[in-house]
Amino acid sequence: MIKGLWNLFMKRKWLSIGIILVILVGSTSLFVYNAKSKEAALQVAQQEQATKQKLLVEQKAQEQKKLEEQKKLEEQKKAEEQRKADDLKAAEENKQKEQQSSSATNIVNAPSTTVADSFKTVEQNRQIILVTTKGYGTSEAYIRTFERDANGHFTTILGMDGYIGKNGFASVMNEGGSASPRGKYTIGTAFGIPSNPGTKLPYRQITDDDVWVDDVNSSLYNTWQKKSQNNGRWSSAENMNIPQYKYGFVINYNTDRIPGKGSAIFFHISDSYTLGCTATTENNVLRILRWIDPSKNPIIIQAPESELGNY
Repeated sequence: MIKGLWNLFMKRKWLSIGIILVILVGSTSLFVYNAKSKEAALQVAQQEQATKQKLLVEQKAQEQKKLEEQKKLEEQKKAEEQRKADDLKAAEENKQKEQQSSSATNIVNAPSTTVADSFKTVEQNRQIILVTTKGYGTSEAYIRTFERDANGHFTTILGMDGYIGKNGFASVMNEGGSASPRGKYTIGTAFGIPSNPGTKLPYRQITDDDVWVDDVNSSLYNTWQKKSQNNGRWSSAENMNIPQYKYGFVINYNTDRIPGKGSAIFFHISDSYTLGCTATTENNVLRILRWIDPSKNPIIIQAPESELGNY
């Protein structure tokens, strides 16, 4: 029987070999297929992982952006709340200061003597603006107004903080010295950018054409001029159309127009030192403008407190 099987195998060996080859080739193909399938699956997994990673990064970026925007909004809200708080505080302080100023300075003194009653050179004057400092070298001033009553005594009408030149009162006035003149002066023309606010003084409305000549070599030195009419007759002149001159009046200093002795000395609006003028807040300037009466021969006296005896 064994011999019969061997003969059968020998007769059909090529068929067996073929079958074996088919099995081998099929196994190899299946192995290759499985390998490629695994590689493809791995690539898909890697792509999915990369996509997930990208989405995660984008999500984190969006979350970070939202956090930054939220932080910015919170900071803006805090800043706005702080600004409102500051505005409220400033308004309250201004209100208190105004109330104190109103109660402390807008009163008519009792018949007791005021500093104005001690002046010996004001017999013809019924209104006085007094500008004083604690001494030389300071631009901080105190401004008071006085009016003579029917009995000949001066009463205090207004009182307020103010400013003079950056270098205080001048011992000797010079053009461009940034100091204010000492002395007693009459009141000149009132001026302003808007129309007359209610002053009895002669009033001049400022335009872009208005300048005050400060050229010491000009024949128009220390005068108010129109550029369109006299331009070329000076090498320098101060522009009048500025916020500080929204309201004010001329202090009649150096009316003889002596070259180099100073020019453009005004009473105007400012919240800090000037270059030679006298200044206070807009509200106070308006109060003084509306109070001044030319029929009462108003004057302005400017001096350190230690020199008031000269007047």
